[in-house]
Amino acid sequence: MKEKYNILYDGESFQKEVLSLIESSKEKIILQTYIFEYDDFGKRVYASLIKKAKEGVWVEVVLDFFGSYSFYKVQKQLEKHRNFQCLYFNTLRFPSILQFGRRIHHKVFIIDHHKAIIGGINIKNGIEESGHPRFDFALSITSPQLPLIEKYCQRIFKSLNQKTVERPPKNKRYTPKTNQLKASILVNDWFEGRKQITKSYHHLLKQASSEILLIHGYFFPSIRTIKKLRDKARAGVRVRLILPRYSDWQGWVWATEFLYPFMMSSGIEVYEWTLSHLHGKLGVFDRKIVSIGSHNLNYTSSFGNLEMNVLVHDSKFGEKVITDIENKVSSGAELVTDENYRKYPIRKKLLCICCFLILNIIARVSVIWIVSIKLINKIR
Repeated sequence: MKEKYNILYDGESFQKEVLSLIESSKEKIILQTYIFEYDDFGKRVYASLIKKAKEGVWVEVVLDFFGSYSFYKVQKQLEKHRNFQCLYFNTLRFPSILQFGRRIHHKVFIIDHHKAIIGGINIKNGIEESGHPRFDFALSITSPQLPLIEKYCQRIFKSLNQKTVERPPKNKRYTPKTNQLKASILVNDWFEGRKQITKSYHHLLKQASSEILLIHGYFFPSIRTIKKLRDKARAGVRVRLILPRYSDWQGWVWATEFLYPFMMSSGIEVYEWTLSHLHGKLGVFDRKIVSIGSHNLNYTSSFGNLEMNVLVHDSKFGEKVITDIENKVSSGAELVTDENYRKYPIRKKLLCICCFLILNIIARVSVIWIVSIKLINKIR
């Protein structure tokens, strides 16, 4: 199996790729995502999945109960088929409610064992009222590593499934020779001891020697991460952060703005995306290593959620991504300066401080709760 990958941006290109992959399926579809919105795009995806189920394709869907609650409410009235199985992660029922802070946040679409889309884009209409798409990313990938990721996704599905259902026959499993692959698929689930993405970010930040570009919609990193970024900038590494001006959770933006002076004082360049909501999670290191996925640089991605990223070691691909991003940033983002920040009204600065403190408290309480539940499970 030849390895292939290509970056997708939220909007029409992503939607066409998703619908095209569903249509091409012959045997099995796996979809796991945080949000499945029953809007125009969601309706098309659902209709396509049901159509393939009727044609004999096995469809396994896992949605996060919190993120996809609106779809959960309408699904009972929608068309069903025995080849279509849709389950919800961490509902409000006991005992799963005890792990409410642990969400399935990864976005993965696997078709017939060897084609996939992995990234940060949910199943929802990505075009906003302004006419601009959300600033978000995913990776279309063909890789011999995908059967291992499929196996991981199926373990999640089976852990939620209370029924005995007929499974399609298993295809030949590929054993990837990881030393020959440019793209590695990493997962995070701290509760289960999986910290691949977190470890990769720490390693990449440490090893970067010339340039770091980070784009994150919910940027609230650990003190350790901030220190590494500041140290790199002071050492002459160009560090650029592209962060949202507008967000579904504006409190995150205000909390992050409190960090601006600390980052800019070290020489870190901070840009705000202004055309639409920024939801993406992307990192480029020395223009040759690209990380794309669902993992934000914050406590929920590090300790709470199930996350998935693709790490690509490819200088040509890295240059392409940097060029694409710089072209978009030139017309869609504004550089934040010390002068800009000083002009913030006192009320805005106080709001930023309050949001920062509140988010810190929530982070600490959430981590303590997750650790406590994990210890209780071990004792049992």
